[in-house]
Amino acid sequence: MNVALAAGGGLAEYAPFNGGTYANFQVISPDGRTVAGYARDGSRTVAVRWTSAGGMENLGSMFGGSATSVTGLSADGSVLVGTGQLAQNALSYRAYRWTRATGPQDLGTLPMGGNSHAAAVSADGSMVVGVAYNAATYQRGFLWTSAQGMQDLGELNGGHSSAALALSADGSVIVGRAADGHAGGNDRAVRWSNGSGPVSLGVLSGHQNSVANAISADGQVITGTSYPGPGITDARAFRWTATDGMQNLGTLPGGAYSLGLGISAGGSTIVGRSEAINLGALRAFRWTQATGMQSVEQWLADNGVVVNSFQGTQEAHATNQDGSIVVGSMNNGNAFIACVRSCGNGGSGLIDVQQFNGSLYSVAHQQNRSLGESDLVMNGLHSRPTAFTLKTGQGTMWVGGDLGRAERVPGKGTVGNGELGVAYGLTDTLMLRAAVGRTGSDIDSDGGSNVETSGTFVLPELVAQLGDSPFLLSASAYYNSGKARIRRGYLNAGTPEHADGTPDVSSKALRLRLDWMDAYKSERLSLTPYASMSWYRSHVDGYTEKGGNFPVSWEAQQERQSILRLGTDLRYALSDNVTLTGLLELAHRSRQNGEGAQGRIIGLSSFKLEGMAYPRSWVRLGVGLDAKVGPGILAVMLNANSRNSGNRWWLNASYRIPF
Repeated sequence: MNVALAAGGGLAEYAPFNGGTYANFQVISPDGRTVAGYARDGSRTVAVRWTSAGGMENLGSMFGGSATSVTGLSADGSVLVGTGQLAQNALSYRAYRWTRATGPQDLGTLPMGGNSHAAAVSADGSMVVGVAYNAATYQRGFLWTSAQGMQDLGELNGGHSSAALALSADGSVIVGRAADGHAGGNDRAVRWSNGSGPVSLGVLSGHQNSVANAISADGQVITGTSYPGPGITDARAFRWTATDGMQNLGTLPGGAYSLGLGISAGGSTIVGRSEAINLGALRAFRWTQATGMQSVEQWLADNGVVVNSFQGTQEAHATNQDGSIVVGSMNNGNAFIACVRSCGNGGSGLIDVQQFNGSLYSVAHQQNRSLGESDLVMNGLHSRPTAFTLKTGQGTMWVGGDLGRAERVPGKGTVGNGELGVAYGLTDTLMLRAAVGRTGSDIDSDGGSNVETSGTFVLPELVAQLGDSPFLLSASAYYNSGKARIRRGYLNAGTPEHADGTPDVSSKALRLRLDWMDAYKSERLSLTPYASMSWYRSHVDGYTEKGGNFPVSWEAQQERQSILRLGTDLRYALSDNVTLTGLLELAHRSRQNGEGAQGRIIGLSSFKLEGMAYPRSWVRLGVGLDAKVGPGILAVMLNANSRNSGNRWWLNASYRIPF
């Protein structure tokens, strides 16, 4: 699973569809609200788009073939460009332009030409550049507009091939590469402007080839790579302007090559990849006139970030307007985002996006934890409404609670509750019960995250015998109001950090249950089958974390679930004062997937997490004792669920005294 995160605002978790094996992102809109790329959908590669407003969307295979790519986005993310395989011919590919209104538009080919591939699109989405094969089967850079269609951008001094790879915001300047007929057909970084043919930007001293990969928004500054030969050995990233020409940006210390891949909108910051022998690996670099070429790690360290041992950066492919945010990939294949004085509330650091996404997931879904606490009260100590009955005017009171282990909520830890209760017989066939109490939990997750909750609940309950029949109908209600203390742990450049929040939480529940009293009864043994239906709803207020360099603002979260239970209570008299109790139950949840969670990494990007996947069915087993102790009854029961996401096992106990 890869996660896309880019400067300015977009975080999305990409996952394959329908058994696919991979997914990745390729482009992000300048405003950061749209990310696009590809994912495996069964046997096909499809285009996918994520927006901060609508989440993940599978756009499918553009022309029905088995392969589709996305290589460019307009400024507002409404226009996508890329390449799609044709359904009727697996060897044929076409550049496309996609909008919601038109779907994929085939941009065609050059006259009598073959395949075409789109590389980039202008800010307003009206101009597309890329590569297409001409009638002579040479690659040629093209410019496409709706008015003039696909236009060949021409050749350089009689060279045969070219490629258009990027363009300025308004589309007036295009850059890429072209074979130079005056240089033996070697490639040259080129610039097209104002409808002219390609103009060579040259090569660095002693080099044979060059390519322009990116351009500033105003078209004045260009970056790319110059090569001494056919391979990347001794290749050098460059920065080009009309005034200074092609400037060698060098390498990281001891490195054999560097590649210029991205540029800030103003052209002052260039990012890319360089070998760094003294670091033992490839590293993402950031270059400015003031600092020269630095690894992203060194840039952070120079600005006060403690950089500990972690999977290092490998390649930087984009930076924001002022160069204060750099995004790229790490040596472990995950995406990273690094920033100086622009993270959160002016902080600095670097996050492995997949690890950071895990930290978000570790504390998200607090609404699910609240449901688990509600269920423990409703179907823990209160799971045996037939444990006692009262006649008119009789009463009883009790103290009790549950204590157990919660798992996969996400995380693991302790959950429990305690209560005081009272019951009164209104008639011989109608009993009123009520309890007040406190709930709490302490859940630890990977990465040093921890969630503690506490709340106060009330639980009124009516139990009625249906006429003279052996059936008892009970109706129970539940309301809990409390607070969560959330500490989210993550790594900042390999150093553990925490961000904290304290949102208010609340939950409600309603249960209807029908018991068939003593459906089977012998001298010592009785069985009481039952069926119950419970409805749950929980709410977590939105909150903003405090502390750390990457705090998050969370939106409010809600969850709804209903659970059907079928089971039987067992009672076996061991003596006049001691009874063995048991419970066997099959439970089924109405929904497999819970509600998601979303928010924004302050100052950086939005995110949206999928809801938890629940086991829908499970078995519960309970065994315990009821014993007469002094003036009252002591009841204990040990319970376990087979595979529930929530309360895995727990012990409930109570002491009840009649009055």
